[in-house]
Amino acid sequence: MNLLQLIPLFITGFIVSRIVARTSLAKRLVLVFAAVARGRVSIMLLGVMASAAVLSLFIPNLLTVLVLLPALEKLREAVAESGEDVKPLTTPLVLALIYGANTGGMGSLVGSPANALMLGALELYQVPSREAVGFLSWLLWGVPLVAGFLLTSWLVLVTLLVPRRYRTRKLQLRLAGLPPPARYELFGKWLGIGSAAFWIGLSTAGTLYPHLADCWNIASVLFGLIFILFVFGFAITEEDGKSRPLLRLSDTYSKLPVRGIVFALLAAGVSCLLVLLKLDLRAARQVTLLFPGGLEPFRFNLILVWVTIFATEVFSNTATSVALFPIANTISLAMGLHPLPAMMGVALASTCAFMSPLATPVNGLAFGGVRGVSLARMLCTGLLVNVLGGLWLSFFLTVIIPSVYGISLYMPPGLGY
Repeated sequence: MNLLQLIPLFITGFIVSRIVARTSLAKRLVLVFAAVARGRVSIMLLGVMASAAVLSLFIPNLLTVLVLLPALEKLREAVAESGEDVKPLTTPLVLALIYGANTGGMGSLVGSPANALMLGALELYQVPSREAVGFLSWLLWGVPLVAGFLLTSWLVLVTLLVPRRYRTRKLQLRLAGLPPPARYELFGKWLGIGSAAFWIGLSTAGTLYPHLADCWNIASVLFGLIFILFVFGFAITEEDGKSRPLLRLSDTYSKLPVRGIVFALLAAGVSCLLVLLKLDLRAARQVTLLFPGGLEPFRFNLILVWVTIFATEVFSNTATSVALFPIANTISLAMGLHPLPAMMGVALASTCAFMSPLATPVNGLAFGGVRGVSLARMLCTGLLVNVLGGLWLSFFLTVIIPSVYGISLYMPPGLGY
């Protein structure tokens, strides 16, 4: 996807997030979580993670957080209203959202900004087999990658952060039922589903027929304009005779998670400061010292992935990926390895950072958007998930991704440096 497609995608995704926040859809989503979990905290956490991951396959993961934060707040309120102490569950719930959104962002081309940056880097460095990287081929290995990440991080979260008293008994959540949805809510639900279907179809068509890129660009812009017109300009008449649009302009900025947005902006500001001081480039140059000659592919990928993950905890995923793309390309060629897995490893690992609120916009928004999250627990739990995630990702880079794209891990003689 290029910029002309990503901009309408981001706009429509943001509008969908506001529809969820301004209607009872968030409350209904909580009822689904509660009904499936039947009061079991571990299942509720898995539901939050899975929902965030699935949404992030089709819309940018930052927007996924905006969509699900209202539902998360409603879930916390339900726990508190049932007489339970919500404080021990706040950190696991927020981390479940962070883990799910970041993990889902690795599963598709549109899930994370780092993936789009990688496409540009592949073209810039003329990486062999880059033309094979498309939306469908990415999903082929991305969905199993996400599934493994979700299972691993969920087990870590339940084992380390859920108090023992919540593992054996069921919570008696007092969630009152909701009346049948109003017409405007049904309209919003189907509009959101239609939007997701359109972007999936457009991505698929772009992969199958890349020579029609201009047509797909025009279609994406037109869809974005029509979507906005329907949301703000089409009045839905309710059964009582009153008419109202799905959203008003004020709905796009009122009741936003201001604290989370401010925190995310501050985190981005710190990262920009570090970039201006060129600390990211200095750190990237030191990375070359970590790669002795003769490394076999798995160890090479593992070192690269872990370096990227832990650098991202300080410099943010955008700054880290931009600094490490040329390093990954150069080192892999110098060692006679195909650069495509290495470049993908940088993009994926820069989204696989779970320790720090500075690491990704998702981390900052979710951490700042909910009060009572323990930074110490986030750091400790995230450290373990980072280590385990690096091993899982390195396995995919070494075994799964080369087989999907039909490439050899080693470059033919004469193509490396």
